[in-house]
Amino acid sequence: MPMNKIALIALDLDGTLMQHDTTITVENKKAVLECLRQGIYVYAVTGRPYSFARMIADSIHKDVRVVAANGGIYEQNGHCIEQPIDPYALTHLIDLAQRYQVSLFLKGKRDYFSNVPYDPRFLYDNMNERFRKDLQVRSFANLPAKQLKQQAHDILKILAYHEDPEIMNAYRQALESAELVTITDYRPISFDITAKHVDKGTVLSKICTDLQLEKQQIMACGDANNDQAMFQASGWRVAMSNASPSVQQQCDAVADNSDGCGVARAIHQFVLN
Repeated sequence: MPMNKIALIALDLDGTLMQHDTTITVENKKAVLECLRQGIYVYAVTGRPYSFARMIADSIHKDVRVVAANGGIYEQNGHCIEQPIDPYALTHLIDLAQRYQVSLFLKGKRDYFSNVPYDPRFLYDNMNERFRKDLQVRSFANLPAKQLKQQAHDILKILAYHEDPEIMNAYRQALESAELVTITDYRPISFDITAKHVDKGTVLSKICTDLQLEKQQIMACGDANNDQAMFQASGWRVAMSNASPSVQQQCDAVADNSDGCGVARAIHQFVLN
């Protein structure tokens, strides 16, 4: 059990708070609402874009706060704080992507760009009717490298993708050797790129400092490799039962999530008990 009273809960979305169809169980919603009622901060912490994360948060309550784009943008004190990738780093990684023929999906707060044809798996225009009007997005797809470097701006996160894991590994090594960005694992054929020193964990630590909370007062719930930084910044770590064995082993507890209610179980056992 946590040694300190939990004051902030950080919840991954995909595979944790949400089910595969992006719905949230009634039990999870009720548990989150009870936390808010008791004055506990609740953050949706995700690699997804801000418009999507804010939509999910609003489906529970407006007071659920958001860390989106793996920390590229987050909410604090009523403001949205953006941490975009440095323009020089952006140019460098676009040039490398052209060399290795890697697909890039560059995402700002509302404008998205790609060097390949439109792909609804990674671009979100088709969800605009579900987004707040002030957060509806637009995409600029299939741009050559030169145009991409000219048009892409204020990029908060990039998804890099190639079907060949060896090519992805070579691209990653080239990026890491330059030490200009942060890379977060996703799948063998893809990974996420954010600004240097920006990930779920560094942002969670900033939020913690701003709220004058100790690390031990944070509980994080997640299910994937891209939650590792969030776990490291938290005092109590709960893996969902659908997480890989390696993710479960680095956590303090595992919550049964077979019915999509793992977050509710974790909250009732470790926070509201």
